[in-house]
Amino acid sequence: MVCSSQLLMTAVRMLLLSVSVAAGSSVPITRLSFQKGDVIVHGGQYFYHILKRVNLPPFHSFLALSDHELFTTTLVREAVDGKKRWRSRMLLVDSRHLSSREKDILVKKLKPKKKHKTIGDVGVALAWRLIKSNLKLYFHATRCNTNHYVDYVTYGTTFGRWWKPLYMPKHPKCPLHLVVTGDLQRVSIVAKLANLSKLARNTRDAFRQVLDEDDIEAFSPSFKRLEKYCERFETLMDEAIEFSVARPDSPSEADRLQVEFERLTREAQTEYLKRSKNDTEGEIKGAVDEIIKEVELAQGMEKLCMDKKGSMSSLSSLEDGDKTIVEAGNKSVISFQCRECLDSVGETDMGIACDMCDTWYHASCVELSKRAYQVLTTVRNTSWICDCKTA
Repeated sequence: MVCSSQLLMTAVRMLLLSVSVAAGSSVPITRLSFQKGDVIVHGGQYFYHILKRVNLPPFHSFLALSDHELFTTTLVREAVDGKKRWRSRMLLVDSRHLSSREKDILVKKLKPKKKHKTIGDVGVALAWRLIKSNLKLYFHATRCNTNHYVDYVTYGTTFGRWWKPLYMPKHPKCPLHLVVTGDLQRVSIVAKLANLSKLARNTRDAFRQVLDEDDIEAFSPSFKRLEKYCERFETLMDEAIEFSVARPDSPSEADRLQVEFERLTREAQTEYLKRSKNDTEGEIKGAVDEIIKEVELAQGMEKLCMDKKGSMSSLSSLEDGDKTIVEAGNKSVISFQCRECLDSVGETDMGIACDMCDTWYHASCVELSKRAYQVLTTVRNTSWICDCKTA
C-alpha cells in the first residue's frame, strides 16, 4: 500500500512538472538567459529529434558553466572486453554554435533543490575536469542517466530512488559513489566498491584521479584550444624559417611572423591566467588563426612551386635582352618574358619575379591563385619560386 501511494505521488509530481514545463515556461535554448551554476533541462530525452516542441519527460539535464557553455553527458560505443558497449562521456555544449535542429529545442531553468546545498564553483571546476579528462564511464541502461552527472557536479552527490523509474539509484559499478564536498575532496566511499571488477576499478581510479587534481580553479577548454593553436603555429614557424631566406636590406617575413607569434603567445598566456570570458579570447584566437592560414598558404604555394622545378629547370634563364620596352599611352612600361610560357608579362598582368635572379613568371603559369599572388607580393620572400639557387 505504501509503495502504491509513493508511486502515485511520484506520478502526480511528474505530471505537474511536465505541465508546468510545457505550459509556456519553456523557451528555445537560444532565447534562454542563464549563468554559471544554473541547471537547465529539456524534455523528450530519447525523442527530442521528433518531439522537440513537446517538453515532456524524460528530461535531459545540463549544468551551465558560463553564460553560453553547458555541461552534460552523451553515449558512445566503446570496445570493452572485446565487445561493443555503451559508455557515458562528458560533453560540452556551446549555445552559440548549435545546429538548426538544436536551436528549436525547448529548455527550462530549474530552481536549486531546497533540501540540498550546491557545491557552487567547485562543481563547475569538477565539470571542466571531467570534460578535459575525456573519460568513458560505466553505463547501465536502466540505472544511469544524465541527471546523475548533472546532480553530481551541482550537489556533489546524486538522489536516485528505486521508486523513481526515470531516476534510479546509482549502479554499484558507477564511480559517482565518490561523494564530493565544497573542498573537492572525497568524504565517503561505498564499501562495495572494493569488490568491483578490474575494469570497474580502473574506471573508479581514473575518476578518483580527476577528483584529486591540485588545481581546483575552473578549466576552460576554450583556452586549451587556443594553446593548441599556438603550438601548431610554433611548428609552422619553425618550418617557415627553414624555407625563408633573410634579405640583407630588411627583416625576413619569418622574422616578422616570429615577433607576431611571440606577442600573441604573451597575450594568450595572460588571458589564460586571468581565466577571462570576454571577447579578447576570440580576438586573439582569430588573429592566431589568420596567421596560421597565411603561413599554411605560403608553405602550400612553396611546395607547389618546388614540385614544378622539373619543368622550370628545362628552360634556361632569360637574359636582359629578353626584356622589352612596350609603349602604353604616354608612358613606357617595362615588359618581361615569362619563363614558363615565354609570353610577355605586362604591367596589368599578375606577374611575379624571383628575388635572386629577377626571372619573371605569370602567376597563372605557376598555378598561383589571386589570394596567393597577393600574399607573395606583399609579405613573402619569393626567392624560392625559381630554381636558380640549385642551378
